[in-house]
Amino acid sequence: MRPVNEPDHSIPLNEAIYCYDICTNDFAYNLIAVAFRKHLSLLLVGLPEESGEFGYTHLQDMDLGEKEPRSVSALAFSPDTSLNCTPNNVTLCAANGSQLKLYRTDLGQFSTLQVLRGHGDYVNDVSWVCEGELLASVSDDFTCRFWTTTGAGENVITFGLSSAGMSVKSHPEDPNKVLVAEKKGIIHLYNVTLKQTVISVESPKFPLMSMHSPATALITRCRGMCHWTVSDLCAASQQSRDARCTLVSTRMSSLSR
Repeated sequence: MRPVNEPDHSIPLNEAIYCYDICTNDFAYNLIAVAFRKHLSLLLVGLPEESGEFGYTHLQDMDLGEKEPRSVSALAFSPDTSLNCTPNNVTLCAANGSQLKLYRTDLGQFSTLQVLRGHGDYVNDVSWVCEGELLASVSDDFTCRFWTTTGAGENVITFGLSSAGMSVKSHPEDPNKVLVAEKKGIIHLYNVTLKQTVISVESPKFPLMSMHSPATALITRCRGMCHWTVSDLCAASQQSRDARCTLVSTRMSSLSR
């Protein structure tokens, strides 16, 4: 029997959690968004190394609306979210059914909701890309869409996919490039500025359910865990340079290049 590692700390909540996001901005690093069935909650976590003990504060709830039958599938804090300014600036996007709901709040009296419409089916993931200038989303409607969030909000770029889009992530080393994973196992690297595909790789296992991208590695969750390493992606758009792809399966029994 495998040993069970208990968590160091926990936050008791009274409802089922559908998804969550932790703000990556240094000025709001302890801000967490949690999605429940009918609302979102913002929590501020106090760490032992800061206050001597673990604790949390409930900051605000944001309503999803009674008419939306589908739950939230993804959350993403805007890179400009900050609790180190006056007033506070919190911007959060929630993928809710086929819509993107953009919440802005100062955690006080100011709070707005902007709804972005355009997807024809369930949105599976959302991510801020191009250093926060655009919002990217992937859906069961076989598209990856890019949105402006200023003014009324507009779908400015659309890439067609060959299956449902499951994950979208900003490239960790080049803000103008975006990684998109399809359900049938194809992973694309797009150059958003040039509006073109840089490279595509394919996993031998599917359906692909999620993707993570630390440094220049891709980690995807299919039936098992597949680890893709794509080297020199930043230079992959140059015809004189080759991009290599290495697959490491969970069983470590196959290696392809």
